[in-house]
Order: sequence, then C-alpha cells, then structure tokens
Amino acid sequence: MSFFVPVPRVVVFSWVVLLAACGADEGAPLPIGPVQQVSYEVIPTPLYELGMLDLTLENASYEQREAFTVEVRDAMLPDIVTAVGLADQMLDTELTPGGFQRVTNPSLQTRLMASGAEVESLAAALGYVFSQWSVLVADFAAEDGGTGYAVVSFDVAQVDPELGQAFFDHAADVDAGLGGGYFAFDSEVIYLNLRGPDGEPYSGLDDDAFVAALEEAADSFAPYRAELAQAGEAGVIFVENDWKTAPVGEDYLAVLDPLGEATLAELAALQDEHVDRFEAAVERYGWE
Repeated sequence: MSFFVPVPRVVVFSWVVLLAACGADEGAPLPIGPVQQVSYEVIPTPLYELGMLDLTLENASYEQREAFTVEVRDAMLPDIVTAVGLADQMLDTELTPGGFQRVTNPSLQTRLMASGAEVESLAAALGYVFSQWSVLVADFAAEDGGTGYAVVSFDVAQVDPELGQAFFDHAADVDAGLGGGYFAFDSEVIYLNLRGPDGEPYSGLDDDAFVAALEEAADSFAPYRAELAQAGEAGVIFVENDWKTAPVGEDYLAVLDPLGEATLAELAALQDEHVDRFEAAVERYGWE
C-alpha cells in the first residue's frame, strides 16, 4: 500500500475493535478468534516509479483509479485468497479512500479470521501480485502497540474522496506532520502516527501532540462538522518488498516460500495477469 512508509519488520497483529470505523454496528458481537485487517492498493506503483513502465499517471483521475481497483478486486482477489489457502477464513473487503503525502487514492481493506502466519502470507501475496512497496497490517486493540492513532468523525454517512482530501489538506495546513497519510471507514478517518526504524514518528510529533493537532484540525474544519472521536495506541507493521534491491519481489517470495512451488507459480501467473490488466487500463484510459 503506497501511502504508508515501509518499516523493516514483518510481524502480524490482529484487528479486533474500532467497530464504527470498520463499518460494524455498535454493540454487535465480535467474531470469535482473531480478525485480521490488511490494507493495500492495486495500482502497481513500482512499475512506473522505477522506470519499468514509462508512466507518471498524473492524468489518471480518482474515478479511473477506482474503476481499475474495483475490476482487480472482483476479478483477482478471490484467486489470491484461494491460492494461499484462506478462502474459508475470508470475511470481507472494503473499498475506501486512503491518502499519502496529501494525495488520496482508492485503497482496499481486507478482513479475515486467520492466524498471524496466514495473514502474513496473504499480505505478501497481495504485495507480490499487485507490485506494492508494502502492505499494512494494524491492531487497534493492542495493549502496547507503540503507534499512536486518532479517529476523526464527520456528520456524513460516508467520507468520500473529496471530503477525505479536503480534510487531509486542511489537517496538513494545521500541522505539516498530519500530511503523511490516512484511511477512511464510513463516516470516519483514521490517522496513524507512523514510526521509522529508529522509533521516531515520521510526523515529527509525539503522540499527544499528534492527537492534539488532529483535534485542532477537526474543530476548525468547515463546512462539515468534524470531531475527534477517539485516540489510542495501535500495533502497526508492514509486509514489504524493496523493488529497487529485490526487483522480482524476493522479499515477498521469502515469506511465501513455505507455501510451495505450485503456489508460487500460481501467484507468478496472477502477477502477470495483473500487469496485463494494468497495461490494458493504461491504454483504455489514456494514462500517461
């Protein structure tokens, strides 16, 4: 998922709470067992960021990117989930706006009931097939997650890309440290105070200052009413591949290797299919 900055660790945490943010009814019973949330995109950014394709996609509209994301989700995600043996554990996948460096793109949030090792394999498979720099897994129920987060709620039924972007820009104007990234669920946006390998927040703000800045942004936002809904600590990790040093996805393949040669071959074929679909979209939409 390209809006998050990768960190060099691969650990997987379970997603258990934030019912409102995940679209569940407040007070609904939690599923039995660990519920994992995996966040990612399907636009293969390394292919053009590293010059493998002569593109910038500066003329690709949000609507076109969303249409491609929906196409890939519907046509390919079930095959990836089946390939890693998790079809029976699948719960749902939601299309939501997500932001990175003051730019909003379509993102996918997949939830499933699986073990840590299983969801790590799924994250690696998604990153490999869709040529992503990293795939995010977060746990908002972690007792000592180490990453501050804050949730801002709006008086709308659904945060659309326009509202998400408007608040993203406004928050970054309040404090540049809030311009790193966000993702939306229903009427809320979630900001994570992500940390680098040295443990220091990329935002330059400690967690208290991060939350305070978001509260200020919510209180001063117009024309919609916004408010800080909750804050706390989350466990956040990335399953990642550095395509500059691992140009065939070796970092992801190292995670996937225990699944066996047949699975790796199936995922390689799916990666080829995804590139074909992307190149067809480039032609169809006239992306440059």
